[in-house]
Amino acid sequence: MALASPGTRLTARIADLLILAIVTAILQRVLESGLDSVAFAAGIVIAAAYETAFIAIKGQTPGKMATRIRIVRASNGTIPGWGASAARWALPSVAAYASVLAWYVWVEPTATTSIFLSAILLILLDHASTGLVYASLLWHKRRQGWHDMVARTLVINTPEQTARSNRVAIGVGIALVALAVLLPIVLFIALISAFGP
Repeated sequence: MALASPGTRLTARIADLLILAIVTAILQRVLESGLDSVAFAAGIVIAAAYETAFIAIKGQTPGKMATRIRIVRASNGTIPGWGASAARWALPSVAAYASVLAWYVWVEPTATTSIFLSAILLILLDHASTGLVYASLLWHKRRQGWHDMVARTLVINTPEQTARSNRVAIGVGIALVALAVLLPIVLFIALISAFGP
């Protein structure tokens, strides 16, 4: 079993996050609400169902299918099943949602903190907390993040994965990272320009 590269895994993750962002935006539009608690809770449920069901049933989310990687049990190479899939989703998600909660408790209510600074702090806090979960895959001999270790899973290349498609996936990953980082900043600046601080 050839282990998937960190670049390919990142590309798959970003593709899945973009899919979830679109679904969540549609949901918020249908509910005719902003980031209220109902839409936020619904977004969590959708993310949990998306990740857990695809991994439990196929071993791949749409992002992983596109990059030709698969999640398998470390012990025998089979599809992880429901328990391991839920554990894989839970650890990075708890880290991300804990950072959002921390932002609301400590940063958001502060009258002296600007909207721009608050948003930057939220982004940094979220990336730092979830980054800890994934960081170990960069040096771990089996390329496992904390969520992989907890769930006892590996991320492998499918037989269709080639060196060429790996390079393409890394290039697409870099482009998606740039888009994922720059687009919210550009949108935030446009909103500030339109409505003021």
